[in-house]
Order: sequence, then C-alpha cells, then structure tokens
Amino acid sequence: MSVSVRDALGLECFKGVKVIAGASGLDRIINRVSVLESPDLDDFSTVMGNGDFYISSFYAIKDDPKAQMNTLRLLVDTNSSGLCLIDLYMDDLEPDIKEFADKAAYPVVMISNFVPYAAVITDIMDAIIKNKEDTITEMTIRSLLRSSVTEQEVTTTAKSINGMFRENMAALYFKCSSNQGAGIQGLKNAYRDKDHWSFLKFEEGIFILTSFAKEPKERINMQLEKLVEDIDYYLVDYRLGISRVHHGLGSLNTCIREALLSCQVAEGNNEKRVYYNDLGVYRLLMLIKDEPELKRFHDEIIVPLENYDRQKGTSLLNTAVAYVENDGDIGKTAESLYQHQNTIRYRLNKIKEILDMKGVNGSFYEKISIAVKIHKIIK
Repeated sequence: MSVSVRDALGLECFKGVKVIAGASGLDRIINRVSVLESPDLDDFSTVMGNGDFYISSFYAIKDDPKAQMNTLRLLVDTNSSGLCLIDLYMDDLEPDIKEFADKAAYPVVMISNFVPYAAVITDIMDAIIKNKEDTITEMTIRSLLRSSVTEQEVTTTAKSINGMFRENMAALYFKCSSNQGAGIQGLKNAYRDKDHWSFLKFEEGIFILTSFAKEPKERINMQLEKLVEDIDYYLVDYRLGISRVHHGLGSLNTCIREALLSCQVAEGNNEKRVYYNDLGVYRLLMLIKDEPELKRFHDEIIVPLENYDRQKGTSLLNTAVAYVENDGDIGKTAESLYQHQNTIRYRLNKIKEILDMKGVNGSFYEKISIAVKIHKIIK
C-alpha cells in the first residue's frame, strides 16, 4: 500500500485542483515531496529521486516554453511522480508540453496560489507516514490470522496494539465507498474517549476492536448495538461484520476472523450488516470456499439452472434464490417475487425435474439451500 498522486489529490490542500495533463499517470506513487524553483536544472538533477512529487510556480521559466519542456523531460526521465504548478505566474502550459505529459502519462496539476507550499508538503507527507503506519498495522493483523499463532502471541500482539484493552473482546469490520472519509472521521471522533477501543485500517476496510471490563452481557450488547447504530448514522453505504464477544486478549484473533467472515457474507448477500452468531452454515462454507469439491457441488446444481434460464428465457435460478432466502416458505417466496403460489410450485417442480430430484422433498431443499449459499459466496 502506497500513496499515489490520485490519493494525494483527495487531500484537503488540493481542494479545487485541476489536472491539466497526464491524467493517465495519476496512479504513480509518491515517495517524497520537493519544491522545484531552481533555474539550474543540471545542479538540481543530482538530487532528484524516484517518486519525487514537485511543487513549483515555474517563476524562473514562466516565459520560456522551451525551458518548461526541458524541465518536464527531466522530471519524466528521473521517474518522478508528478508536478504541482501554482497558478501565480501562469494558468496553463503550452499544448505541445501537455501533449508530451499525456504521452508520458506524467501528471501535471494546477492549484491556487493561495495554497501555501507548506500545506501541500505537510499534507502529503502526513499521508505517506499514515500509510506506512497502516501498512505496519495490516502486517500485525495478518500475523494474528496465521493458523500457527499461539494464544500467548495473540495476547502480546493485542497489548502492543492497545495497552488499554480490557478482558472481554469483540471486533467489527466494515467496508464502505472511498468518498465517505468525513463519515469515518466523524465516527472516530465520536469514540475518541474510548481509550480501550481501537480503529485499525485493514485492506479495503476498517476494524473497530472493542473491549469491555467484567460487566453484564446485556450491558456489553447494548454498547455494541449503540456502535452499530452510530456506524449506520455516519456511513451511507457500507458492509459490516460483527464478531461474538470473547473473553481474554488471547481471543483477539478469533474476534478478527469472525468479523472478517461476517463482512464477507454481508458483501455476498448484499446486506448492510451480518452478526457472526447468525451465520449458520455460512460459517462452514466460508472456511472451505476454495475447496474444489465445493465448486463441483455448486456446478452440479446451479449451472444446469443457469443454462436452462439462458436457453428458455426463464428465471428458475432467481426463484431458487428467493425460495432459500425465504426459508423454503412458498407463500413468502411468491410474495417476494410478486407471483402466485402455484407459479412458484410449478417452477420448483421444474427445478426438481432439471436436477433429477423429483420425489426427494427434504433433501431437495437441503441441497438447493447449500448450493445457493455457495453461489452467493462465489459471486
């Protein structure tokens, strides 16, 4: 994980920024930030580094397009990450210079001269430092997910994450769209006085590791429900997994696994939140989702229905999914699909016929239920 030019442009200091060239290179990685105002490029080139992001007003060469082109060539040749121009002396570049930047996929952006150089440098460097911290955090969490990790190792790691953790642990893991930074920050601010809780970035989501002293189960559940309500208040579109409450710091890895698994199911089922306690058979299926036999079981039931739907223009698979989601209740299935119950019975009989399952009632629901759940996981 690294900070790209695209990431940097989302920072507060770049509000109102314009990408004037090289938009296809916005994923270049920034390693450090420098100011480029030296008229002597030969001297400056000796300190240029890979991934440098430059800020300049082009004051020394504002009236010299040839020098501007030479500067761009040097920046590209030294594999820098991008150029941020301040609109103090110029508000654009010559077309041929922008064409060169476009072909080289070298991003050039323009921001207002009212933005201090220091603000750009500080904001980007803070993001780079935060990113490195997140990388360390991710490595720490991954170490807890190793199958060989011992309870003592988990306890030691938990204390290194937060020395204020209490004896009962739970974990929540959520994913949301990248434009909800303000909501995430608001959520963090709402819980900043909880020194025995931690917010940790992991992969594409965020963990909230919660801990509780020895207190009644009902009170712990109330606090967790309040947190879930607050997540719903601050975030618009998200997927959330919630673990059970476990005793002891050595159970932190179990909490993390349960929250991750629950979030994966929430994604697969397109649900806002899923509690590990409610996973049922998903708890087993998710653990073996990469096993070839699981895929074979899926294909034996789901693929024939997909093929039939494709050839006949029917919606048998959709009916099977609704049937499982409504726990095998034909009335509720018909209601959810806006169909008559007899239509649902006809479709189910057709499914049994296609799958050669006529005359096997209980076994039919069991198999179709598992197959549909695997289908959601695979999707």
